Amino acid sequence: MNISSSTTYLGQEVIYTWIPANKISRFKPVTQVYGVCLNDQDQVLICRESENTKWGLPGGTIEKNETPPETLKRELQEEVDIQVDRITLIGVQQVNFPKNPNSAEGDLFYQARYFCKIKKLLVQTVDPDTGLIYQRRFVPLVGLNQHLKWGKIGDAIVAGAVRIAKNIL
Repeated sequence: MNISSSTTYLGQEVIYTWIPANKISRFKPVTQVYGVCLNDQDQVLICRESENTKWGLPGGTIEKNETPPETLKRELQEEVDIQVDRITLIGVQQVNFPKNPNSAEGDLFYQARYFCKIKKLLVQTVDPDTGLIYQRRFVPLVGLNQHLKWGKIGDAIVAGAVRIAKNIL
């Protein structure tokens, strides 16, 4: 079931629509990917750049000639220093952002959300893009949206991650 919400960003209404999916090929363009990364204790890794920023899922922007799973692996290594496997699509968030100042994304684009299993937690290093070492925290999967505060869309992402975890673990 699709779920929509909206917010105001840069004085413009942005509409987000969560679409559960198991194949990414029909959604274009996918500009960003994020991971619900689970450890052996059924905890999800969340991160933030500093004490002054919100907690979020690790991930980032797709680079030229990368597939979404390749981007996810690269971003997780760069941002939070983890290696993952069992990468499985939970769904996509459609972003309808008229007059988006980022013309490369356009006014309508998608962000993918993946489930993955952490196979190795590495010593943290500086992110090559930001020059920062991200703060990492593990939180229970079922309580993930209490930290992200993404409303009904966050609840749907967590429910999808729980369903996938039960099926592949």
